[in-house]
Amino acid sequence: MQDNKKYILFGLAILLMTVFFAYFFGGSKKQVNWREDYKEENKGPFGTFLSLKLLEAYFPENGVTILKDSISNILEKEEHPANYIFIGGNMYMDSLGESTLVKFVEKGNKAIIASKSPPSDLMQLIFEDYCGAFYWDYYSVVQDSNAYFNLKHPDLSLGDSLLQLTYEEEFDTTLYRWHHFPETFFCEENQHLVALGSLNSGLVNFIKVDYGEGSFYFHTNPILYTNSVLKQEDGFEYAHRSFAHLQEGETYWDQRSRVWFFENEQNNWFEGKKTFESEGPLKYVLAQPALAWAWYLSLVLGLLYLLFRAKRQQRVIPVIEPNRNTSLEFISTIGRMYFVQNNPRKLADNKAKLFLAYVRDNYKMQTKTIDEQFVKMLANKAEISPDLIQKIVDTQQVLKQPGGLFTEEMLISFHQQLDQFYKNCK
Repeated sequence: MQDNKKYILFGLAILLMTVFFAYFFGGSKKQVNWREDYKEENKGPFGTFLSLKLLEAYFPENGVTILKDSISNILEKEEHPANYIFIGGNMYMDSLGESTLVKFVEKGNKAIIASKSPPSDLMQLIFEDYCGAFYWDYYSVVQDSNAYFNLKHPDLSLGDSLLQLTYEEEFDTTLYRWHHFPETFFCEENQHLVALGSLNSGLVNFIKVDYGEGSFYFHTNPILYTNSVLKQEDGFEYAHRSFAHLQEGETYWDQRSRVWFFENEQNNWFEGKKTFESEGPLKYVLAQPALAWAWYLSLVLGLLYLLFRAKRQQRVIPVIEPNRNTSLEFISTIGRMYFVQNNPRKLADNKAKLFLAYVRDNYKMQTKTIDEQFVKMLANKAEISPDLIQKIVDTQQVLKQPGGLFTEEMLISFHQQLDQFYKNCK
């Protein structure tokens, strides 16, 4: 009982520690989600909540449809002028999705894809003849904390003001990988490309590719469409003017194809395996400091509980009374019974039956016929004098005679004969 109280007090102490850390380390301050996930429901610095609202206001009569399932189920049925938007770290589509998107654009629709790495399989479908020295695995990178952006079209350009960005994470300025198309991409085979945007004046980060009756637009800096940028006046203007390439009609926002890699610049496939962003309640828990502390302390509590409870605990040993030898009591009881009845014949008869049963069990002999041959065979097997066995047999014959006299002296003599037999038989 004392041990149980000790464990209960220990558990309450850990629980109080958990609440203490969750309160003081989590606090009541509103936590900022600094994860660069480009999710439309994320109102943090690197979510795309404002971009989605901007698109909804762009063509208010048509609206924006969020694609949460396979894009092929919806895009292949679209007959009217429409737009496709993808904003994310990386993009993954299966072959059916890629062919559906290509046919969607080919019919005269627009597709804007802003990602940190090229959607390689889709690129190879669009660019059948591309520069031999260029591979669709990476965009080129400039690493700096600051970057400058502008649009090249005279009607859309921000002019001399440019869009200046300083990358901040958790309110601290830090280096960032700004992506752009490599110079080798703009070769003779790709002369049909149109450069629409620039990074640091001389690098191209936004292009247009006509395909069929429609057009693809590829942007290498999806961060320009996140909330932290659109909250700036120049950032809002940049996004607003880049969306001017869209046409009036239904707009499809692709949530399904978004894939997140942690600082991974590779294309849709990594070492031959498709990788998707894993979602789950634990991810949210670990993203919140208060919940994360509570989670880790709960794990510690569980480990400590296992540590202390893993000790071997002996079960309660029940009190077992020792076995009593009741044979003497039984004999005494039977003896008193026959003594009270004053019937030595009955007691001798029972002893004779027990003797015959003993012979059958130990020497495998039949006891129906008790004659001279029986005496010799039993004497042989038991290695007992035939005279002793004959005396036992004779007493049994007397017992079989009804109405015959059988005295206490005869009973004592019979008992002594049997006792001698049992003590010396083999």
